[in-house]
Amino acid sequence: MRPKVCSDFECSWKMGYGDEHSRPNQNNLLTTIREFNNGVWIIAIELAPNAVTTTGKNIALDLVAAYDLPIIIHSFNGSATGDRTIIKNSLLARAKPMAGEFIEWLDDNNSIGVYHLINPNG
Repeated sequence: MRPKVCSDFECSWKMGYGDEHSRPNQNNLLTTIREFNNGVWIIAIELAPNAVTTTGKNIALDLVAAYDLPIIIHSFNGSATGDRTIIKNSLLARAKPMAGEFIEWLDDNNSIGVYHLINPNG
């Protein structure tokens, strides 16, 4: 039996996004959409190194398309590279305060990029 905290948690896959390969235990990326800090946010937690750009890439792209919001990524190992964010080009001007150095494109059209996440609180 799953712990209550797990059964109460609504991950994106459980909410209907993605296919069977988008299950967090299949793609190593736990994603959720939450309201906090006066807005709606997409959060991705890597359960394995680089899951957001490898095994979890499809669910990340699906969520960016569905919600038209950046995704804040909590890196698997919390390495010196820090956390990252995924931002669609059309949102870049609005999301510039959170976009640091460009890392790589997530999609084939070069319209959704991965950036270092800037922490405005230091």
